Amino acid sequence: MTARRLDENTVLAGLSPAGENTWNEFRRQVEWAESFALIFLFSASRGPVEIFRERLDSHLRARVSRLWRLPPLEPVSCVDTVMELVRRPPEELLMLKATLWLDLSGRGDAWDRARTALLTRLNEHRELLRRQLHQPVVLIFPGGWRAQVRDLAPDLWAVRAYSLDLDETGAVKLQGASELSNDSKDTIPSHFPAEQLRAAEAQLREWQRLRETAAIDRNLLITGWRAFDAAMALKNVHFSEQIAKETLDIAHLLRERLGDLPQPLRDTSVSLDKVGQASRDLGHLEEARVAFRKSLDLRLQLRTQLGDLPEILRDISVSLDNVGQVSRDLGQLKEAQDAFRESLGLRRQLRTQLGDLPEILRDISVSLDNVGQVSRDLGQLEVARDAFRESLGLRRQLRTQVGDTPQTLRDLSIALDNVAGASRALGLWENARDALWESLDLARQIRTQLG
Repeated sequence: MTARRLDENTVLAGLSPAGENTWNEFRRQVEWAESFALIFLFSASRGPVEIFRERLDSHLRARVSRLWRLPPLEPVSCVDTVMELVRRPPEELLMLKATLWLDLSGRGDAWDRARTALLTRLNEHRELLRRQLHQPVVLIFPGGWRAQVRDLAPDLWAVRAYSLDLDETGAVKLQGASELSNDSKDTIPSHFPAEQLRAAEAQLREWQRLRETAAIDRNLLITGWRAFDAAMALKNVHFSEQIAKETLDIAHLLRERLGDLPQPLRDTSVSLDKVGQASRDLGHLEEARVAFRKSLDLRLQLRTQLGDLPEILRDISVSLDNVGQVSRDLGQLKEAQDAFRESLGLRRQLRTQLGDLPEILRDISVSLDNVGQVSRDLGQLEVARDAFRESLGLRRQLRTQVGDTPQTLRDLSIALDNVAGASRALGLWENARDALWESLDLARQIRTQLG
């Protein structure tokens, strides 16, 4: 029995030359905006949108600003959430003059209805939008929605500063794996270090080479995982999904051969995580949830077999985080909160076992952030603030341990932003202001370090 083959030997090398030109034009539109500027972005694929978002976020942080995003929107509450934002913009959004990024690209009939309703409301309140928001506003829509936006919101469309259809520009560069070359300079994404790009290309080539042998063993599985990570880094989520499903087939075959030994069980859970990750990034949330729950079940089975080993506990906590994130995406906030709290409990148990190792402290701070975010979504503002403040304390402790590395400073800045948001929601304006100023100082320090 052989592993399932991919339909196409293609990988995403990044932005095409036309895509690079489009990115530079898009960036300039954001840079030049001195006040309200409405920008529409259309794309059928998440990959190029994520490249643009990550590049813009890095670019703005270097200029001591921010890309400001709402938590994942749900179609049932999308209209109310966005309109509340327009009526009462958060103080940090205004203070930092952050670029507002609103992702309205969800799939399905419910999202189509939500987009239609939101466009109608925004069109009616065009002047409110211009009066309240004095920064660039980027609205993300699925590919093919340009005509609907123009028809549903003609007044809004008339005041746009810029619109861009990434599908029409040919922004994405696809290559056959056999064609990948270190000399293909025109395909190298400008945001992606050349050394990392060469490593990703090599991992994809090795995957293609070993797949041709049809030898199903653990080496092939590990090579597939590396190829998945490389394709994800290169923003080709569709190709990543194909690799993930193929590696899951391999993991199942190895488990059939070897039985429910710890290694095949863990390998299957890792492969399920990768399927879930790709499905979530593609917006296939139910598929992602099924994959993450199966992975969690396998890790709980391993805990029964092996006990509370540190690696077992951390694997379970990662699975719980995955279940929590996709539950939050689906709007199942109580289920998400329960998963995040259970993950936090396991990470506290690891701290008791292993002490204040940097990786343990950071894991706990991430779990606290997750608890804080979903508690905020549930309206539990005091609970959210307490979680964010504890996370901030841990990140200060990490700074003392490891020094002012860019990662440590960035984590600390994010923690301060979270505290500021929770304080603002509770009406603690001075606390929010102090946290934002400290976050801004850290952003300047990062800019000094990285240039």
